[in-house]
Amino acid sequence: MPETAFELRSVTHGYARARNVLRNASLVCDPGARIGIVGPSGSGKTTLLGIAGLLIPPQEGSVVVAGREVHTERQASRLRREFIAWILQTTNVLGDRSALDNVAVALVARGADPARAQDIASRALDRVGLTAASRDRARNLSGGELQRLAVARAMATQPSLLIADEPTASLDAANRDMVVDSLFSNLPTQTALLLASHDAECYVHCDQLYELRDGHLTRMA
Repeated sequence: MPETAFELRSVTHGYARARNVLRNASLVCDPGARIGIVGPSGSGKTTLLGIAGLLIPPQEGSVVVAGREVHTERQASRLRREFIAWILQTTNVLGDRSALDNVAVALVARGADPARAQDIASRALDRVGLTAASRDRARNLSGGELQRLAVARAMATQPSLLIADEPTASLDAANRDMVVDSLFSNLPTQTALLLASHDAECYVHCDQLYELRDGHLTRMA
């Protein structure tokens, strides 16, 4: 396990006709850290997550994932596949495949034996309370069930870094509580979590909070 799950080193990033949404932002995340990013809409939280998750190359500065500084898209692609998992507001599932298959496919993509992938997937779904729905097609699951499926799929891959971007935004309070509980209860000890949300309940279990405002990333707690 690397000494750090990821680092942002003096990252600056902006868009045409817009101010820099990140200004010399630095952040060190150790394995097992639970970090929440707060800030108003449009402050750049999703951009920060995209850079940390190697989807967006920063205009200035650098990113380190699993102890490796990223220099090329080829390197970023490999690190994304091997070390990073995502949970988003809108789940990206294979609607005609079962919940079990959706988790197993993610494992096979990372090199797991198909039979072992099915076993790991079954246990992951059990941990988030989806055993009874494991054979149901994903398109037939409720919104709350889909988000718990996303949690199971992400956790099953044992990522070094889990990025959650508004994971409860489309859920009612009851489903929100189940998803948050599933997320934090099943988070592997050495997996770092980077979370952004407008829902304060999502930050209850975070051990570090940062605010992103006017491009500046500041430690709050």
